[in-house]
Amino acid sequence: MKYFKFFFILFICSFLTNNAYADCDAGVNFGDDLRKTQKKRLGKTMPSRSSRNVVHIFLSPYKHCPKENLGKTFVKLAFENEKLYSKTIQVVNLSKENLESKKKLLFNYVIRNYGNFQGSENIDDSDILNHWKINGIDVVYIKELNPNGFMREELTLFNTKYKSKNNIDG
Repeated sequence: MKYFKFFFILFICSFLTNNAYADCDAGVNFGDDLRKTQKKRLGKTMPSRSSRNVVHIFLSPYKHCPKENLGKTFVKLAFENEKLYSKTIQVVNLSKENLESKKKLLFNYVIRNYGNFQGSENIDDSDILNHWKINGIDVVYIKELNPNGFMREELTLFNTKYKSKNNIDG
């Protein structure tokens, strides 16, 4: 009976830790095939402008993760050699006031799903580029003010297992 309780608790905990991957991606997993994903008609498919053998699918968070309040954002799935290797959620700031980033919706999503990171306590004070790993998945959060006055804010998850070392496109 002791072992049963232990494994039962371990089983329940495994579901709780999977919440760390509750990302807004329409149920597409790293390594999934591009052709099968395209059949789901998730969003617009476009070849990369900067890397050969890379294709992006753009998703609407309103449609594919309606329970998440991410504001004005889009989701980009990147496939290389027809295998999914990265998922990006990017905030769309329409003016130099950067109203969407000031709402901290993506930042709160990152903290809720992937935990605190270095610099998260002073998110308003500076540009942030942080990279950490969770169970072999690279997590990158960027918040930076570009010289043109527009804020770039994005979260990218990637699995290097499906990415060639030659391409740097995300």
